[in-house]
Amino acid sequence: MQFTISYGGALWPLLMALLSIWLMSTGVLFVYRITFHPLARFPGPKLAAISYANEFWFDVVRGGRYTHEVLRMHEKYGPIVRINPNELHCNDPAFVDVVYASGNQRRNKSPQYIYGYPASLQMSTEGSLDHDHHRRRSAAMSKCFSRSSISQIEHLVHLNAQKLCDKILARQNSAPFSVVQAYSCFTADIISHYCFGDSDCYLDQDDWEPNFRTLVDNFERNLHIFRHIPGLATLVERVPLILTNLFSTEMKTIAINFKVSTPRRVRRAMDLSLVSVGKVPTILSALLSSNLPPPEKTLRRLTGEAVSLMAGGTESTSATLVLLTFHLLSNPNHHKRLHAEISAITTDPTQLPDWKALEKLNFFSAVILECLRLLPGVSGRSPRIATHEDLIYEAKLFSSADSLAPSLTYTIPRGFPVSISTYILHTNETIFPNAKDFVPDRWLDENGNIIRELERYLLSFSRGSRQCIGRQ
Repeated sequence: MQFTISYGGALWPLLMALLSIWLMSTGVLFVYRITFHPLARFPGPKLAAISYANEFWFDVVRGGRYTHEVLRMHEKYGPIVRINPNELHCNDPAFVDVVYASGNQRRNKSPQYIYGYPASLQMSTEGSLDHDHHRRRSAAMSKCFSRSSISQIEHLVHLNAQKLCDKILARQNSAPFSVVQAYSCFTADIISHYCFGDSDCYLDQDDWEPNFRTLVDNFERNLHIFRHIPGLATLVERVPLILTNLFSTEMKTIAINFKVSTPRRVRRAMDLSLVSVGKVPTILSALLSSNLPPPEKTLRRLTGEAVSLMAGGTESTSATLVLLTFHLLSNPNHHKRLHAEISAITTDPTQLPDWKALEKLNFFSAVILECLRLLPGVSGRSPRIATHEDLIYEAKLFSSADSLAPSLTYTIPRGFPVSISTYILHTNETIFPNAKDFVPDRWLDENGNIIRELERYLLSFSRGSRQCIGRQ
């Protein structure tokens, strides 16, 4: 007697059973998230509360538009909203110093954000999840960004600024060029010299390409995908070099930088003992000579630190210079006023004024502050997690300016990320009227002095104990 087993017939019920289990478990999870979850009582759309689909759609499919969707949520639901199953967003300037606390108040970063980085970048100061870990790493190179250290490498800034101006003047009768690329070359040459001990020499080439901006653009264009698919960035970093030809051009550029270009620069700086820029140690030498334990001084970790420093020091600065150039050329009155202010402290037209003299110029400072406001540095969120205390937020039901207005108190449980988007804060019409316009005078009082109180609403460098180390 022969028996015939129909695998197709047996497989179908199994698949249906697995599908039923998945649907039931997903349904239970959705119900939990909108009823019993610690964030269930916070306002916001139900789709955002039960899944990350809403965020995925706006960030990945529509190209980083979730910040604008979050702003629409605030217009509908109020100053605090639940924007995904595990994260809250606050649109209240008064809550900035609570979210981005300083001193001994511990604030961790959100794993959802950090796990979107390649593995080596997760080992950088920027990529440190834990508050204490970040503090140790930051302290190891804090002297490199002190006022005294920066003033001692000012000659490096002047040298490259002169090279940039000479190169631009030499092309004044040529075809138009991208000032975006020009400023990227300028800032990359400075930070690479300070980081590694030798420059990328982008300004020495005939044109403006290649430049560091290409790598940063490619990484940022894929960052939302990396954050929603944890491990993908690390996979791109770790895949054998021979297989990178299977990637898109963008992914290939990222892989080669993390696997070849930057490790080579770091290794060379270590081997050749390129330890200083004049009398100032390079950033890598400061890390190597610090009291950090040996695992913090490996080639892989220093590669991640170097990429982080290059990306942060190059593109944020160059983008600010681009915006400054655009607005000064678009506003002749501002240009004329700034030119007159700088000329007043310039005795020798062949010598650039130093930093100490420039920072005393009020209109110059106002122009810089306005550019930082209009170009927030990080367009997305920067979530922070309070690990040792619940956060108390008092939401005004009507006008936040009215101290007698009724309010609703929310307790944000410890362990959950809460964020304030720099872009949303910087375009708050209550603080910055006509927020989309370039108005440097908003930073000046009637006597022409900087309004320091207004700077507390500037988040370009973040705030608190985890603010950008290069703020000076």
